[in-house]
Amino acid sequence: QLQSVVEALNASVVTGPVLKTVASVVTGPVLKTVASVEPIPADETVQTPPWQPQPPPMRRRSQPSPKAHTLGSSKRMGDGCHHVYLDIGSNIGVQVRKLFEPEKYPRAAVLRKFDQVFGPPAARLANGAQGLCAFGFEANPSHWPRLKEIEKAYSLRGWRVHFFPSAAGIRDGNITLWSDNEFRHKEWGASTAVSSRSHSKGARTPFQVPVTDLAKFILGEIHGRAMPDSVQGRPPPHVLMKLDIEGGEYTVLRKLTDSGALCSTISSAFIEEHRWAMPEVRRDHPGMPLMGVAEVQQYVRDQQATNQKCPFQILNLDDESYLEDGKALQ
Repeated sequence: QLQSVVEALNASVVTGPVLKTVASVVTGPVLKTVASVEPIPADETVQTPPWQPQPPPMRRRSQPSPKAHTLGSSKRMGDGCHHVYLDIGSNIGVQVRKLFEPEKYPRAAVLRKFDQVFGPPAARLANGAQGLCAFGFEANPSHWPRLKEIEKAYSLRGWRVHFFPSAAGIRDGNITLWSDNEFRHKEWGASTAVSSRSHSKGARTPFQVPVTDLAKFILGEIHGRAMPDSVQGRPPPHVLMKLDIEGGEYTVLRKLTDSGALCSTISSAFIEEHRWAMPEVRRDHPGMPLMGVAEVQQYVRDQQATNQKCPFQILNLDDESYLEDGKALQ
């Protein structure tokens, strides 16, 4: 029986440009995710920052973990993506819709930046938006059905979009999401970083949700991706990130810089900072040097001053337009 299983696995072949997804499974009240990992050489030791409360460094197996997103494959989700948009804190997905359907959101401030780094709509959406990919992370289960609808509709049009039903954090596993119960505003203050009372002074409601190590995802799935064939007139490859995770940015930005993902992979980002969350974040992460926008800017300047390659740029942009969307999917 074992031999037949091995032969069946060896005989399976995936052809054509396939967008791989990380599966999520709901079992009773517990939400689980299957995280994607890249194999690490046997002689490499995993390093953890001194502030990170993890076990001592351990040697990792040289073979892919059973949790690898594709059995026996080293392909990345970003393969074939000339441009990548990372929508971290997707809410109901309207920012991704602005990228692929800009004509429906003419007053959105982000459109000018999309045109600048990804090319004008006619160019970036030509031939099924070939080479343009968007990956989103959203922790709130209330929004997952809507995001799945967008993903399905865009897939039918040949657009490479995937939303992960997961929070973005500094390690893989599960985490508590605290809803602010502001349903009129699509629970825009839901947070994994803040458990205290919401903006409306009401009590927050907790949910257990999956969390994904964002730095590991970027390094494993976006960095080093296989580029598509060049197209004349297309702007240089660009990875643009929107980060709006209600206080979670302070730890995520620290992990992105410590891991090298910020300088090696992300070209630019617009970040919404939530200073009101800082007391609880400091309490929950004692000894961890948190990073906001100012700290990241100083980090980049320090890297450049010592001739370290760090082309990353923070954009002065905050686009909250069309918060409730209201535009039909076609």
